[in-house]
Amino acid sequence: MANPNVPTNLFPFNNSAWKRMEVKATVSDPDGNTVKLVVTFSKSATFSTGVYTSQSALVASGSTVTVTLSGATFTSGDLWYYKVKATDSTGASSADSAVYNFTYKPSGLFAPDGTPFMQQGDPAIHEKIIDVSEYQGTIDWAAVKSSGINYSYLRAYGSSRTANNGNGDLQFENNVTASKAAGVKTGGYFFAMPVVPFDISQARTEADLFIAKLQAGYGAGQYGDLMPILDVEDNAASAAAGATIFDLSVENMLQWVNEFRNYFEQQTGRTLGLYTGDYFVRDQRNNFNYDDATGQPVAGTSGNIIQDMPLWIQGYDNYDRYKGDVMPSSGGWTKWYIFQYSESGTQVGITGNVDQNFIVHADYIQPPKDVTGVAANDDGTNVTITWNANTEIDIQGYYLYLDGVLQDYIVGASNTSYTFTNVTKGVSHTFGVKARDLFDDDSLNSANVSRTVNAVTLPEPKVTIVSVSHTKISDEAGMNTADITFTFDIDTTAFTVNVNGVSYDSGVVAHSGGGKSVADLSTMTVLDLSSSTVQQVSVIAAGYEIVAEIDWTELYAEGDNRVNIYGKNTDGVWSSYNQQ
Repeated sequence: MANPNVPTNLFPFNNSAWKRMEVKATVSDPDGNTVKLVVTFSKSATFSTGVYTSQSALVASGSTVTVTLSGATFTSGDLWYYKVKATDSTGASSADSAVYNFTYKPSGLFAPDGTPFMQQGDPAIHEKIIDVSEYQGTIDWAAVKSSGINYSYLRAYGSSRTANNGNGDLQFENNVTASKAAGVKTGGYFFAMPVVPFDISQARTEADLFIAKLQAGYGAGQYGDLMPILDVEDNAASAAAGATIFDLSVENMLQWVNEFRNYFEQQTGRTLGLYTGDYFVRDQRNNFNYDDATGQPVAGTSGNIIQDMPLWIQGYDNYDRYKGDVMPSSGGWTKWYIFQYSESGTQVGITGNVDQNFIVHADYIQPPKDVTGVAANDDGTNVTITWNANTEIDIQGYYLYLDGVLQDYIVGASNTSYTFTNVTKGVSHTFGVKARDLFDDDSLNSANVSRTVNAVTLPEPKVTIVSVSHTKISDEAGMNTADITFTFDIDTTAFTVNVNGVSYDSGVVAHSGGGKSVADLSTMTVLDLSSSTVQQVSVIAAGYEIVAEIDWTELYAEGDNRVNIYGKNTDGVWSSYNQQ
C-alpha cells in the first residue's frame, strides 16, 4: 500500500468575492483511494504559533480540489505561510509540500512574496485594455472610448499575413488613425513566425517588417503610444507541417526571440515586450528552460534568456488554473504587466468576441511623458536647470543633455535640478532633460531650455603683504633668507614670486635653494603652500596666507632687488606688473 502523492498544481487565490483566502491543488493516490487536501497555515514560517488547519472532503484520485482557509482572521497586508499534504480514506498521508507564503489582500493586486509567485488581476483597480485585429472588422472607436476603454493593442502582423501579400494586418493603419481620433492610445503587436530550419538572421528580417509597419501606421520614426509587443505562441495553424514553432528546439526559439528583441530595440530605441501564454510556456515549451524548483536554468540549457522582457501573459479564467484571474508563475517571470484573461469578451463598438486584458498600470506600458517646467539660471560660470518632477509610478531618473549630446544620468524620480559645469561663456547653449522609466524607455522628446552665460571679465588678483621677516638679506648666517607672507584678494589658480622681472613670466623665480628661471614653472607644481615660492594648484582661496622664502643666492648684486608677486585668476588672467 502506497501513501498518497504530494499535491500538485498548487496555488492560492482570493475568491471571486474578494473576501476570503483559498488554496487549490490536485490530489492523487497510487492505490486509487479517495483523497482529500489538507492545508496547514500560520503567520510563523516555522509553524510555531497560531497554526490552523483546513481540509476538503474526500474526492476521487486525480481531482482538483479547493480548500477555503478558516479559523483565522485575515487582515489586509498580513503575511501567511502554508503547506499542504494529501490524506487518503485509509488515513495514510503524503509528505508535506514545501512551505509557501502569500500576502493577503481582500482587494487589489494579489502577489505572494514567495515561490510559487502568483499574481492576481483585480477588476476594481486594474484597468481593462483590449486587443484587436482585422478579424474585428471596422471598429467604432468613438463608442469604444465612450465605454471607458482608454488603451488598446492592434495587430500589425499576424498569422494570416501571408494572405495579404506579406503586408500585414488589413486594418492596422485604419485602426491607428481612427483610435487616435477617438482618444484611445494604442500600440502594435507582431505575431512571430520563426522559420525551420533555424535561421537567426530571419529574426532581424521579421523585426524590420514590424518596424516598417509601425511607422506606416504611426509615422516616420514613431512606434506607437504603448510598448511594442512580440507575440510568441503556438503557430501550428499558420505554419507548414515541419515548420512550426514546435519544430524549433526551445533553445533556438529563445535565441530567435532574443535576436528579434535586441535588433528591434537597437533600431527603434523602444523597449519590446513579450506576449505569450502560460500553457505555451509551461506545458508546451519546457517552461522556457527555467526550473521553478531550483530557480536555475534547466540542466543542459541556457535557461530563459528572455525573462527580462516585460510580460503580457495569457491564461483564460474559464479554466480552473486561472479562475479568480490568478496567474501562476511561468518561465522564471515574477510579474506580469498585462494579463489576457478572456478571449470571448464583448465590447461596445466592436462586433464579435474581443480579447480582454488587465494592465497593472498604464504607466508601465508607455514611455515616460515629456518633462515639463524646464528653466535655467547661471552663476556666471555654471548653468543649473530645474524641472517639474515626473509623477509616473515607474520613473527611475533623468537623462541630461547639452546641445543634444547626453552628458549624465541622475537616479531618482524626485530629483528636479542639475548643474552643468564649465559651460562656454558668451555662447547660447541648449540644455535638455528626459525622464527614464523602469524598462529604460525615455521621454520621446527632450524638454529644452536655452541659456547664454555672459562673458564676465574677472579682476586681476591683487596681493597684500602680511609680513616680511627681513628687508635686507646677505650671505651671513641667520640673514641669508627672508620669509614673505602674503594673500590675494580673489581666488587664484597659480602665482609666482620672482626677482627683478617686469612681468609674471620674466626674471628669476624665487625658490629656496637657488634661482629658477621662469621656464621651469611648469615643473614646479607642489602641494605645500607654506614652503614654496611657486604654486600651480586648482584654486587658492582669497585671503589664504602664503609664505614665500627668498634665498640670497636668488638676488642680483648687492643693492636694491625688486621682488614681485603675481597671481592668476580663474579666467586665466595674470596680475599686471608692480604687484609686490
